[in-house]
Amino acid sequence: MLYCLRTKRTIPWAIPFFFELKFSRYLKEEGFDTLLDIYETTGAEAFSYSFDLEKHSDFSNSFVRVVLDSSNVTAFKGELNTAYYGSGYTALLNKSTDLYESRVGIKLVEAGDFRFVFEYLNISGNYDYSRPALSIRHLFSDSEAVDFEFIVAEQ
Repeated sequence: MLYCLRTKRTIPWAIPFFFELKFSRYLKEEGFDTLLDIYETTGAEAFSYSFDLEKHSDFSNSFVRVVLDSSNVTAFKGELNTAYYGSGYTALLNKSTDLYESRVGIKLVEAGDFRFVFEYLNISGNYDYSRPALSIRHLFSDSEAVDFEFIVAEQ
């Protein structure tokens, strides 16, 4: 489950924007009555994912991708993973709750119209070549659609 923790349309400059990703190590699998234990199956203690931040450009009259500098991103749970498409994040298994968890704060350091791109979320486990690999691709439906566009205003 992906949560957008700051939902105001206008966000003050330099205030962090938080994302939290949590999913169970036990997942429903089509055609099976028992839950799939993805940790037992893959041995993966971490799953990586990424998302894009875009800023509206008056030059092109469209949104363009913004590369986040690591000094403006903090992992409060999980880890930063810059090897994952340049701006990746890692959800780590919390064995006491059986959840993979990530909480990322992004410091918004310039004003403008922004949006996060979440047409789908691709989550990939770390690979152990002696075990099955697992990738989870979640497509967001219209019923799950959340407005990820926002304005960062100077204070």
